Amino acid sequence: FWNFMPKEAKAAYTELLNDGSVLGNAARQRIWVINVNGFGLHDEVEKDVQDYQKTVKSTVDDRFGAFSGVNFVTARYKREGEHQKVVDMINTELDRLSFKGAYRSFLLPIRSFESYQQVGAADKIAKRMAKIRDGLKTTLKDRKENAPEKDFMHTQYCSSVQGMLTAVTEKLGYEQINKEFEDIITQIDEFVSSR
Repeated sequence: FWNFMPKEAKAAYTELLNDGSVLGNAARQRIWVINVNGFGLHDEVEKDVQDYQKTVKSTVDDRFGAFSGVNFVTARYKREGEHQKVVDMINTELDRLSFKGAYRSFLLPIRSFESYQQVGAADKIAKRMAKIRDGLKTTLKDRKENAPEKDFMHTQYCSSVQGMLTAVTEKLGYEQINKEFEDIITQIDEFVSSR
């Protein structure tokens, strides 16, 4: 739908944008994809991502935040050799996040490590990633020790496209969120261990 009918998809997702929910943010993610892939509106996405980072607080229920927008914008910066801009945008995204959420954005430095190397910030981001990993481990341990007696599970019929789900559930179950934490921790741990 959003790849083959971008105009119609953008209109449908725009209706969900400003309700402040996880679903509204998922719609924003889709619009970023549509604007880049369907219409080539890189500058519009860049401005919207920067505005989003300044005005929208991260919430633990929203695992994606500005992930796809930052990913698209930094990919463009990398192609243009603007490695400092890559590092700055990713660091801005990391600064918005707490260790209380299983945010996909924690993986952005791994995807763009070459940019950190290019600007001489490889050691600094490796140390920061170790702190992020440790913070996420602490949160996960606390979640496991304080798990609710009853959990609900949503079945996700979805696939990942450029790092985001093509179908979004309003809320994941407690154990499903724990698995998200474990996945992010594992990827960060592999990154940190290889440095």
